[in-house]
Amino acid sequence: MAAFEGRLDRLADLDRRARDLMPSDVRLIGGDVPVVSILALVTALQWPHDLLPLSLGCGFDIVGSLASFGGIFPRAKSYVAPMSIDGLDHAADNAKVARRLASRFRTASADQVAEMRELAAITAKAVAKGYAFPTTPSELDTLFGPGRWRVLERFSVPQNGDIRACDNAKASLHNSCTVVPDKLICETVDFPGIVAAEFFRVMGPSARCRACADDLEKAYWRLANSQPEFSVIAQFDPDADGGRGAVVYFRVPGHSFGLLSAVTNFNSVAEFAVHVARRCLCVATGHYYDDFCTVDPHAGDDSAKRALTRLMARLGFPFTTDVKKCIPMRRAVTFVGVVTDMTRFYDGVVEYALKEGRAAKIGSRIEALLEAGSASGSARASLVGKLQFALSALYGHVGRGALRAVIDSDGDASHGTPLWAALSFFLTFLPTLRGRVRRLGPARRRLILVWSDAMYTRSAAGAAADLSAATGIGFIAYDTVSGRRWCAGGPCASDILAAWRRRVQYIGQLEILGELVPYLSTPGLFAGCDVIHFVDNTSAIYSVIKGASTSADSARLVHLISCVLCALDTKVYFEYVPSKENIADAPSRYDFDLVLGLGARRVSLVFPPVAALLDPAAAYSLASSLASSLAGVAAGGEAPPAARDFVSRGDRLARKRARPH
Repeated sequence: MAAFEGRLDRLADLDRRARDLMPSDVRLIGGDVPVVSILALVTALQWPHDLLPLSLGCGFDIVGSLASFGGIFPRAKSYVAPMSIDGLDHAADNAKVARRLASRFRTASADQVAEMRELAAITAKAVAKGYAFPTTPSELDTLFGPGRWRVLERFSVPQNGDIRACDNAKASLHNSCTVVPDKLICETVDFPGIVAAEFFRVMGPSARCRACADDLEKAYWRLANSQPEFSVIAQFDPDADGGRGAVVYFRVPGHSFGLLSAVTNFNSVAEFAVHVARRCLCVATGHYYDDFCTVDPHAGDDSAKRALTRLMARLGFPFTTDVKKCIPMRRAVTFVGVVTDMTRFYDGVVEYALKEGRAAKIGSRIEALLEAGSASGSARASLVGKLQFALSALYGHVGRGALRAVIDSDGDASHGTPLWAALSFFLTFLPTLRGRVRRLGPARRRLILVWSDAMYTRSAAGAAADLSAATGIGFIAYDTVSGRRWCAGGPCASDILAAWRRRVQYIGQLEILGELVPYLSTPGLFAGCDVIHFVDNTSAIYSVIKGASTSADSARLVHLISCVLCALDTKVYFEYVPSKENIADAPSRYDFDLVLGLGARRVSLVFPPVAALLDPAAAYSLASSLASSLAGVAAGGEAPPAARDFVSRGDRLARKRARPH
């Protein structure tokens, strides 16, 4: 770190000269950014976003067509903004905002007025720190010209018992006038575990990894913009104008929270900072917007965290010193609401869990929606965001299928509706959720190979009285340890077909059902194992991998698969196999000669009850009962028929010897 800083110190005089050349508004908050040093790093590291130093020195555009990261994460297709900000009537729109704020104050309740005062206090703190500057319409007319500046209306958002200030760039049409050329790509919640796995692969258990978390202080507000005429916020202050209340205005040299451009522009800086830390300082770090997570072996002590902290300060974007957000190196770290626990790193295990209290908070919100019997679009969007983070910590993709019902809902949460069923599931599921486990190093669990296939003949369906006669589902399972094989095949259950929406072609749903039935028919074989599951239908594979589907019938099936695999502690890798090479094709057509000739044992197909397909909570209950029955076998209880055959001979012999004479 000292050598790195020494080289940057040689450019300090040039950095000071560049600061003197910055526009006045940029210098207010971006004066600490060493533009020349960043230019040197961009050149040395061949960073594709070669306009980054210029944007940091002159400010980022906040509306219009934004500068690209340099092709790092390009969008698949180009987009055109639906409107241009130059074609808007700024003066008329600004007057409407002022009238709306004043009208809202006149009809506000005492609690709403108190919230306005709290919002004004938040803005006052920003003014005190130099992130915002009070102004007036006449002053703005002088600076930019009459009718050539545009305001964003400030409003408050409840957050953890407090409020957060946001600026409505959607209503002001700033976001509609913005084109983002790049996709936003950040690290996922399992980033600490991914890095820990790499350290384990290279160094082994002796690495004893730890992780820390850091948060940038006022990340968006520290990023200067080049269009100050479009970065003005307006809010109502009940105590302004001698206590009579008035609309007040503030110039924001940085990026307001609410701008589409704020997220994109800041992400370009965060990506660059992470790249410098990795390439120049050998720091294993990543970011989720302004949240940073760093992983390092125990022998490194706190050196990685100290190096990253000094780097961010040198780049002009220091980390906050708030002890709640600045987490030191430890075995268990919270990153984006998910706890990554490396306590068992020496055993080759990293565990994920939801942050303490998060499930209870989400459950309270769901209870309120169920009690109200309806959910607004904003309430559903907020809940979906929280559930997505919560589910990311879970085993497999449990709950994503039910989440689709919340996303597609019309807001009716009355009893019996799809939204009610999905919310009821989450209310039951969240208190019992189980975190994921990442196993480091070589796999140590038994490996099972599975082939499944489905058949649907439309011509036979038209002639048959029973639709199930036109269907077929089959699978073959192979235990790579014992060399034993199992197979099953037969028509789909009639009640399941009747429960699905009437359609011309059922093959998509049947293929997904074929991915499920092996684990219901022989659960004892798969419990606690790794599986490679071969399927010849790419749509069915992608649905299970994503954990969701746009088809309601398919989404329910996928949800049930996720629940069953979680209950069995089975990790499945789904792989495509060409139809002509899928050995399960024969049993799906009721032909067992080949597989029985290979020594496979035929078992009965087990289908889920219809209730488990229609009700997400019933699906989770079925999976839980399946796990309980297998736990009873392990404890010496009576095994269910589908599981009894797969209790190992050694386990049966051990229980027999332990039985009292």
